[in-house]
Amino acid sequence: MRVLETLGRAFTSSLIGMGLLDLDGRWLEVNPALCRLLGRSPEALLGHSSLEHTHPDDFELSRPTTQSLMSATEVGQADAVIEKRYLRADGSVVWARVAASLVYDDDGRPEAVFAQIDDITARRQTEELLRLSDERFERVFEAAPVGMSLHSADPAQHGRILRVNQAFCDILRRPLPALIDRPAGDLLHPDDVAASQENWRRLLSGETDTTTSDLRYQRGDGTTMVGHEVSSLVRDEAGRAIYVVAQLQDIDARQRGERLLREAERRFRAAFEDAGLPMSLYGTDRRIVKVNRALCEMVGYTEAELLGRDATWFVHGGQLAGAVERITDLLRPDTPDTYRSDTRCRGMDGRSIWAHVTSSLIRDDDGEPQYVVSQIEDVSAERAAQELAELRMAQQTAVAWLGQRALSEEGLDGLFEAAVGVLAATCDVPYAALASVQPDGRVRLQTAVGWQPGGLLDPDPRRTHIGFTLQAGGPVIVEDTATEDRFDTDRLVSQSVASGMSVVIGGMGDAPFGVLSLHSAQRRAFSTDDIAFLSSVANVLTSAIRRDVAARDLLHQSLHDPLTGLPNRALLLDRLRQGMARARRDGTTLAVLFCDMDDFKYVNDTLGHDAGDRLLSALAPRLAAALRTTDTLARFGGDEFVALCEGLTGPAEVIVVAERLLDAAADAVDLGGTEFVPTASIGIALAASGGDSDPEALLRDADVAMYGAKSRGKGRYELFDTAMRQETIERVGLLGDLRHAVPRGELVIAFQPIVSLRRREVAGLEALVRWRHPTRGLLMPDQFIALAEDSSLIQELGRWVIDEAVARTAAWQRAGVPVLDRVMTGVNVSWRQISHGTLVADVRDALQRHQLDPASLCVEITESAIMEDPDRSQAVLGELAQMGVHLGLDDFGTGHSSLAVLRNFPFDAIKLDRSFLAGDDWAVVRAVTQMARSLDLLVVAEGVERLAQEQRAAELGCDFGQGWLYAPALSAEQLEPAVLELESMLRGAH
Repeated sequence: MRVLETLGRAFTSSLIGMGLLDLDGRWLEVNPALCRLLGRSPEALLGHSSLEHTHPDDFELSRPTTQSLMSATEVGQADAVIEKRYLRADGSVVWARVAASLVYDDDGRPEAVFAQIDDITARRQTEELLRLSDERFERVFEAAPVGMSLHSADPAQHGRILRVNQAFCDILRRPLPALIDRPAGDLLHPDDVAASQENWRRLLSGETDTTTSDLRYQRGDGTTMVGHEVSSLVRDEAGRAIYVVAQLQDIDARQRGERLLREAERRFRAAFEDAGLPMSLYGTDRRIVKVNRALCEMVGYTEAELLGRDATWFVHGGQLAGAVERITDLLRPDTPDTYRSDTRCRGMDGRSIWAHVTSSLIRDDDGEPQYVVSQIEDVSAERAAQELAELRMAQQTAVAWLGQRALSEEGLDGLFEAAVGVLAATCDVPYAALASVQPDGRVRLQTAVGWQPGGLLDPDPRRTHIGFTLQAGGPVIVEDTATEDRFDTDRLVSQSVASGMSVVIGGMGDAPFGVLSLHSAQRRAFSTDDIAFLSSVANVLTSAIRRDVAARDLLHQSLHDPLTGLPNRALLLDRLRQGMARARRDGTTLAVLFCDMDDFKYVNDTLGHDAGDRLLSALAPRLAAALRTTDTLARFGGDEFVALCEGLTGPAEVIVVAERLLDAAADAVDLGGTEFVPTASIGIALAASGGDSDPEALLRDADVAMYGAKSRGKGRYELFDTAMRQETIERVGLLGDLRHAVPRGELVIAFQPIVSLRRREVAGLEALVRWRHPTRGLLMPDQFIALAEDSSLIQELGRWVIDEAVARTAAWQRAGVPVLDRVMTGVNVSWRQISHGTLVADVRDALQRHQLDPASLCVEITESAIMEDPDRSQAVLGELAQMGVHLGLDDFGTGHSSLAVLRNFPFDAIKLDRSFLAGDDWAVVRAVTQMARSLDLLVVAEGVERLAQEQRAAELGCDFGQGWLYAPALSAEQLEPAVLELESMLRGAH
């Protein structure tokens, strides 16, 4: 084709990839440069579409280009340039600039496409790096120690200042607002404005992209300073100028130094020998022709040993090539006549010397290089300080990284491995180790670099470096293992260890966790700074260890009872849930034993809560010891313990466990001078395979069984059955009905007369509540009062009873009903009405509302109810007594501390429990009446059912009698005729 003839040799030899494609985009001809660019042979390209080698993401770039070429109507329009990616044969990506043009035949019809493809990968990578560096430039601009400023690139704005950093403000002693939007020339000395304008002209005209000059600036305080200014023009991707960035340094001091340097150079020849700074003079052949005394002293060679030698003869081998290259560059034309470098030299004794070398070229009158004079300053100390600073920076970075790792690391093992790895790398030693103290006192190599971890080390301080460190309790440095005599170093020496250091890693409290150590294969003088770094790493580990222990302790505390150390409710439920799943899977039986301590409240109320805590703390290990090792004992709350037993074959096994628990609980406990013999009530619920999977339900069943054990006499166990569940369901239903009993008017009051045994007349009444249940009929108090007390209903029920009794008594008095208009009415109250209710207010409101004399009302409460909350009971009963209400102690003789109750509470009468009369315990009756007489208390004998009981009670000093001998509890309507008949009978009997 004519096109190929035109391209000719240039096509083949061009360094730029070229190719000819047909109008469908298939390669017709390719040159070697294109094959190299695409990494493919000509055979792999010719006849193939160029899209086969185009990066898939750039297909859409290629199609519009082809369409644009084919739609051109004139030759000048048939050109297109794009940048796209190609895939090389090895899978790598290359960026290329593709310039495509249509080729026409002799008739002007498009015949082919000629493409020039240039590799721009390097440029693209540079652009990406520049993009990534924008943010870094922002930080550098603000934090730069030199003055930085940005200026408009618009010539008409005369270098208007767009932005400056703080260092620029400090150098010119001007505030930021005084600098922004000002032309650059406003800050210059008038005589230097022209030079500055020339710099701007050169920059903005494109003559140069950077200018350097020393200019005088006018400070804000009126002084003038000389600044070294470097200005650079910044262009965008299209090559357009966008702004000028300038750096400004205060060089007054530098200029003074340069003047002194020039003066020193004038005196060079005279002062060469006596100069305190080492100096040498050598020719263009690098042969030394002159050295001064200071140089000989620095390197340890005589002048005779140095003269004639190559100037690089005493340069350290690793620095030699660089030194030769610098001298060669210095001797070339059109290069600076001075260079400065830091070079490592070697002294005669082999020691390393870091020197700051300043070499200057001396030319002859014709400007030809003649000599090089070098000033050599020993900067070993400064270099050592720099290396030390770099080491400290690396150490601080390592400690900071470990600190972050310690906060994010889930386990300590990973942190330990990271710590020894960082130590070995940062301190450049082959050995680093972390040894931990085991519970038996021995030391284990837990993790290490250079040694095999896992082995146990002898903890004897005389035997090991680590053991000695533990005994010392602080840092230990081993300068030379060969001469160390504080402990045995044979093992270290055998492993080519020469030096080392170690510190203690703290644990919980004063006990160490272990030792952190590192060792070197060469003798090394570890400094106090090295110890400080090792100690910092150890402190990071100490904090992590303590956080880990604290976290585990916190987890333990969240799942265990703080008083007994037993699992708490949350952990029990979790284990119960897992145990029930295992029971279903294995076909075994699981049992829950709900254990409640009998009379625990009595211990708390009489001996104090400390005694209660001592009792629980003593019982916990006893109960745990009565179980199998596979069982779980938990403190469920208060005085409740729950035992979880798995893998049982049936109820017989769990009954044996329950009996062991009862026996374990029954041993006496010393509660600070008072010996108490506890008993427990245990409810047992079984979860057989395939049964209910609800742990809460199983616990409720065991709880129900436990209450059954208590109701049957305490100190025993009961096995839950379906009847108990039915009883519980009925109890819940009855409680629901009771909530509506008062508003529906289902409660009624019955009154039982109380007779004076001396006067033979009716002296009082006891108001007793009854419940006319709509479906169950008439219910007695023992069928629903306990339910009311277990809920908040007792407040409402008790308030209604008080109001009804007061209302009836007041009505009888106002109506002048015979007998009933002079008697006193007693009402029973619950301990909940005292502890949690408004008993005083309820009594006061009822008396005021019905206009009843308080002396006509007697409030009766049982001794056990008082002991539920003695302090509160004493306060409430005291208020009632001050009000004028009589107080009676009901069921006397069945409580725990009758004498204390009678002595501390303002009772008027005591009601002797009916059990004493029923059992003919007349000795007890006599003792009670005698005690009552001494305390000026009246005695009411309850349960008088036979005439002989009445006679005996009267003989023993009882004041009143109450029971079926006189009358049962009667409704208000039945009571009025009944008391008249009773009085008639009493008088007749008398």
